Amino acid sequence: MNESSLAAILAVLKAQNLSVGDLAAFESGTVASTAVETLSTHTDQSDGAPTVSEFLCALRPCLTEGTLRGYNTHFSRFESGIERLCNCDCEKCLIEYASCHVCSCGCVSCSRSSLTWAPAADRRIRNGAFRRSELEPFIELAQRHSRKRALLANLRRSAQGLSPKPTHGQGGREMAVSALRCLFERAIDDELIDRSPAQKIDKGVRGEPRRRALNPEQIEELLDAVESGGDDPELDLLITWCELELGARRGGVISLSVGALLADRQTATLNEKGRKEREQPMTLDLRNELLAHALRRNGSRCLAGSKDFDPNARVLYYRDSTPENPHPLTGRRFDTLHARIQRELLWANEMMYSGHVLRHTLGTIVERLRGTQVAEAMLGHRSSSPTDQYTRAGLDEKAEVFAVITGRQHPLQNMTDPAGSHHDSV
Repeated sequence: MNESSLAAILAVLKAQNLSVGDLAAFESGTVASTAVETLSTHTDQSDGAPTVSEFLCALRPCLTEGTLRGYNTHFSRFESGIERLCNCDCEKCLIEYASCHVCSCGCVSCSRSSLTWAPAADRRIRNGAFRRSELEPFIELAQRHSRKRALLANLRRSAQGLSPKPTHGQGGREMAVSALRCLFERAIDDELIDRSPAQKIDKGVRGEPRRRALNPEQIEELLDAVESGGDDPELDLLITWCELELGARRGGVISLSVGALLADRQTATLNEKGRKEREQPMTLDLRNELLAHALRRNGSRCLAGSKDFDPNARVLYYRDSTPENPHPLTGRRFDTLHARIQRELLWANEMMYSGHVLRHTLGTIVERLRGTQVAEAMLGHRSSSPTDQYTRAGLDEKAEVFAVITGRQHPLQNMTDPAGSHHDSV
């Protein structure tokens, strides 16, 4: 080592109030923790690499609202750490978890399976800073949190007469892995690291889904249950109708505006995942019912041609909505509606019914009639296959199969979509 290098090292030691003896102690593992922290802090700051907290602060605004909603819990835990958490599902553990989201019951199972995750907020993102084996306990803790939340939810569901949710925690594991992959892949894009330590972490295996397409008898039972109960059957029926006829996701139903109901094309433009739009054929019956509902509950702002017409006004409103104080639909109504249907219909309870079941139903019908490509277009799915991208179905093909399903002519069937089919993919 040359004299200039030695001089630089001695200058660093002097600046940090350390001695050569501290370096020797550090190498032997006996150095005081404060000295280790001082050395680590200086080393971390030497190459200008951002901390996890700094990087996430820049990353969060770049993600879509839906993606951030799914990832942010795991980002926050990765930054701030996770306290001791076991894998036990005994009553005492659940009570502890319900009160403080940690486990301190001290049972044998807990002592053998407790894990923690140290805060990573101040750790710097650089090659070798994180290892796959180091990240796997974090993923396991995410799965344990998901399991315990499901177990607690099942206690409430049982009291309401609802079937239990799966308690494997697989959803939490998948989301945690996806969140870490997003973080480290963005770091690769920014040339902070060469490869992602989360890339090969196992997401686990999903169980057999309970949800399936409904048969005609079940659809009829569903619509009867929706219309005959609840405190606002008008709103509930329109929600269910949109889910079934448009194949709309929850976000698409909530954000549906009066200006998105196109009279000449007899379509509805849905704004869903990732703020992507897709145009769906619809019946005049549904369009007329939606506009009549909007006019009753939000007044002339929803009436084309009126002086205060607002094309961005929402279509669906709660029953307490008035033109002076509009109360547009929120996601809470879906949860209330779906829980009511599960209580009233045995098969709905068994499959844990939600509006996604109606997307299953529409997709299955379309796939049987016109194949996978048209079904993907109807549901707003996007394939990564180049061939599928070139051969994806257009709006005219969706209109054709829609006419077959409804038994009614549609103005866009047997026509070329003038706007192209780019907006059909989500």
